[in-house]
Amino acid sequence: MKKQLITLALLGLSALSFGQINLTDGNSTATVDPTSNNLSFLRGMNSWNVDGTEQLFQQWYWFRVGNSAERSIDTISAPTVTLFGTNSAKVSYANAQLSIDITFTLIGGATGSMTSDVGEIVRVHNLSGAALDFHLFEYDDFDASGTSGDDRGFLQNSSTIMQQDAATSITVGSVPAPNHWQIAGIPTIFDSLEDGSATTLGDTGSGSGPADLAFAMQWDAPIAARGSFLMSKNKLITAVPEPSSLLVIGLGLIGLAKRRSRK
Repeated sequence: MKKQLITLALLGLSALSFGQINLTDGNSTATVDPTSNNLSFLRGMNSWNVDGTEQLFQQWYWFRVGNSAERSIDTISAPTVTLFGTNSAKVSYANAQLSIDITFTLIGGATGSMTSDVGEIVRVHNLSGAALDFHLFEYDDFDASGTSGDDRGFLQNSSTIMQQDAATSITVGSVPAPNHWQIAGIPTIFDSLEDGSATTLGDTGSGSGPADLAFAMQWDAPIAARGSFLMSKNKLITAVPEPSSLLVIGLGLIGLAKRRSRK
């Protein structure tokens, strides 16, 4: 449904510039739009298709310095894009104060496996001669199995959030762990990042759903003059085992336990 809204919105625009990056590997394709679009929900990674099913609506980064309002990173400057084969690309932005670059690497699975992985490395450099009170936000709006109203979201541990429906599980983890996180129904988090005032994520929402959900992570990272901040993130899509498979696994574990008890 949300992809249909994009199509309708595009039909109403007379001048929209695309500089999309298309990644492909195995059973997967992904699209990243690194430009400041007239449609803010098209910014960043706006497609992740696994075995013919679209799993993603939007994933992108916002930042703020001090208590200023957040801005999406594509507002820093025009992007510089470096391609590394067909499955990896680096997007870079820079102004007089700071630079941010993100390297995306797509690792698809075997056809029909419904497994896919995207690794991201984010580097922030303070180009100024003073310390930078830097805050980074990573926003995820997944639609597991291509549907948008039946997902549940969970904080698995301090560095990992999972979103899933009955068929698909999506796990996002980071190093270092974020300082704050939030899971909420659409468009709560997106609106807070775009409302023109400073946001601190609420550390709330684990166990939300079923609903059309999004989640975000926040890193509060003071950066010394001429210093840098590095964050790596992994996004993994896997199929949820069928109930019959879970039964077989369970019976196998019971049998193993019985054999061990006889020893």
